[in-house]
Amino acid sequence: MKLAILHISDIHIRGMSDKVISQASTIASGFYDYARNSDCCLIVITGDIAFSGHKEEYQAALELIINIKGLIEAEIDGREVDIILTPGNHDCTLKPENAARTTIVDQVISNNNLATNNDIVNHCTAAQKEFFEFRNCVTTAEPISDHKLWTEYELNICGHTIRISSVNASWMSRIPESQV
Repeated sequence: MKLAILHISDIHIRGMSDKVISQASTIASGFYDYARNSDCCLIVITGDIAFSGHKEEYQAALELIINIKGLIEAEIDGREVDIILTPGNHDCTLKPENAARTTIVDQVISNNNLATNNDIVNHCTAAQKEFFEFRNCVTTAEPISDHKLWTEYELNICGHTIRISSVNASWMSRIPESQV
């Protein structure tokens, strides 16, 4: 069993004029040898897809990702290529600052037990609304467990189960970003 993974990260797309948008064929062709020699292909994008979490940034990212996926699928005779995404701090809409969210993040840092409260998680992840809408549109693998902080996927490849965890480590991001 062979799984080929194309890992993309930190593309920070601002719009359709970004150079990376025109590089879909270059990115895909660099993956062709691996894709041809695998039983399954997966595109994993781990954070900072957008520059500042805005809808138009994800619209541009959609074109890039769909083009890469389509080119790879054409190269491997139409076999499906799965896509899994994880957000980064740039996938949060943090400007203008939401004072209530900032206060909540400060409280969670002071008291980690608050991180298990779904109301608090929902309020903090509201800054990632556009990311989650994009993820739900682009991701092809069906999650077996879906939470705003942790999503689990299982892929069945030649009778083997591959489990992938997507951890949202950016849910409490803020500007300026500081290490805690």
